[in-house]
Amino acid sequence: MALVIISSGLYSHRGTDWRKSGVFDRLTVSQKATTYQPGADSYQIIKRLQTGVVVGMLAVLTLILFAHEWITRRPRLWRVGRIGFLTTTLFVLGWGLNGQLSVVQVVAFIHSLMNGFRWETFLIEPVVFLLWGFTALGLLFWGRGVYCRYLCPLGAAMAIPAKLKIFDWLKRRPQCGRDCRLCETKCTVGAIDPLGRINPDECVLCLRCQIIMNDAHTCTVLKRRARTGETA
Repeated sequence: MALVIISSGLYSHRGTDWRKSGVFDRLTVSQKATTYQPGADSYQIIKRLQTGVVVGMLAVLTLILFAHEWITRRPRLWRVGRIGFLTTTLFVLGWGLNGQLSVVQVVAFIHSLMNGFRWETFLIEPVVFLLWGFTALGLLFWGRGVYCRYLCPLGAAMAIPAKLKIFDWLKRRPQCGRDCRLCETKCTVGAIDPLGRINPDECVLCLRCQIIMNDAHTCTVLKRRARTGETA
C-alpha cells in the first residue's frame, strides 16, 4: 500500500523546520501500535526521481531539436513523436510533477538578487529550476518558443485538440509563396512554409503576416497592383 500526500507552501505537511530536523513535523502515520513520522530522506528520494524524469525528457527534447533535419524527413515519425512528447508533457510534467513556469518565479528571482541570492531557495523545487535553466539555454540555441511549444503543460493541453479547429482566420493570397515570400522571411517563429501556407501548430497569432499583406508599401503583390492598376 502506498500513501501519497501532495502539498506546498506555508501549510505544507513538511512543516517549517524539516530542513534542520529532518522530520516532517506535521505528518504522522499510525497503524495500531506502530507510529511512523516521514522524514527528509524519503522526500529527497522522491525529488531525485522527479529530477531524473525531467532530465530524461530534456535530453530527449535536445536530441529531437539537434536531429530535426533527420526527423523532419520522416513525417510520420515527426507527427507521432510530437504528439507523444506533448502528451507526456501534459500528464507527466504538468499533472504529475507540477512543472509549470510562471512570472511569479521570475519576480522571486529578481527579488532574491536584490536581497541576497541563495541557491538553496531555488533548489527546493529542482523540477522548476531545471525547466528555467533549459529555457534560458534554449533562448541561445533556438530562440524563443521552445518552452511554449514542447515543455509547457498548458501549451500541450491546447496543442493536442488544436487539430479540431474549423476556421482559417488568417488570410493568404494565391501569390503567397509563389511570387512573394516576404511573410515567410519575416515570420519570427517560422510558422509559414515556402509555399506560403501557415502552420497553425506553430503560429502564435502575432499578425505580422497580416500587416505585411495589407501594407501597400511593403506587400509585393499590392505594390505590383498599384503600378499596373490591377484590382483585387
